[in-house]
Amino acid sequence: MINALKNSIKELEEKLRKNEVNLILPLFQKGKIVGVLFLGEKLSGNSYLKEDIELLENLSCQMAISLQNSLLYEEIKRDKEILERFYKLIVGRELKMVELKEKIRELEEKLKEKEENTIRRAWRKSDLLF
Repeated sequence: MINALKNSIKELEEKLRKNEVNLILPLFQKGKIVGVLFLGEKLSGNSYLKEDIELLENLSCQMAISLQNSLLYEEIKRDKEILERFYKLIVGRELKMVELKEKIRELEEKLKEKEENTIRRAWRKSDLLF
């Protein structure tokens, strides 16, 4: 377990050197890491000063907030799409129910008419018998 961890750390160090990463800033939001900022060498070639790092830390807070807002926006967008599909499904079913109720009403009217016609015919037949 420890050897695997050591190997992972060595691999990470090699990748960081290969990509010329000079500074790593975690992006925290509400105590959780939501991202990591990897910075290379300064264009001036100078080392990062304490002031540079403080400024980058302040910027990293803003980046973390922006990243979290972006993730929340995507989540809201996805939820909105789900709700819209659900709404269309519900409305579609309600429209179908309205159509079915109308069809039932029409069939009930036809049945009532047939019953009335059957009763009338039966009365006529009975009138003819007497």
